Amino acid sequence: FMYCGLVGDSGIHWRERRGYFLKRNYDTISFHISTKINNLERFKPDHDASKSNIFMKEVTIYTDGACSGNPGPGGWAAILRHGTHERVITGSEKQTTNNRMELAAVVESLRVLKGKCMIFIHTDSAYVANAFNQGWIEGWLKNGWRTANKKPVKNKDLWIDLLSQMDRHEVQFVKVKGHADDDLNVRVDRLAVEAINF
Repeated sequence: FMYCGLVGDSGIHWRERRGYFLKRNYDTISFHISTKINNLERFKPDHDASKSNIFMKEVTIYTDGACSGNPGPGGWAAILRHGTHERVITGSEKQTTNNRMELAAVVESLRVLKGKCMIFIHTDSAYVANAFNQGWIEGWLKNGWRTANKKPVKNKDLWIDLLSQMDRHEVQFVKVKGHADDDLNVRVDRLAVEAINF
């Protein structure tokens, strides 16, 4: 089920929720300037996003990362669902951090999708979700991968990898409460912890 259509990589990722396009190429990340904020390109008022999505398959992904020691040995896991089909992937690193495992789970879940899909990524990581839903990533890119405090962005390699994978899809991040009543979140958390020991 991981073959979500046969659409080629357009190099364009759009997100309806925030109403702008993120555009990049494989050498540098750049944003087209069309407003006072030089990394945003607003939708035209008559844009109908539903027409863009109508032929794409919808995939729901739950991701989580875990780390023993932070830094220390870590694991990540992702559950991918399309219709009645499900795929589970996991991985681990001997020396890492929790945030890197959270990012790795998202990156690797997108990497296994071979075609263009509409994807809803559920994560309990504010670090991951807020980077997109609160616009952190745009500020980092605008500032040359530096935070608002002028410090280098941590895990830059994984953020760049994530943006590259997102280019092939249409992605929305859904922040969920960790260790609550969401069965899939609880399950993917357990899988990430178990992955540490492999």
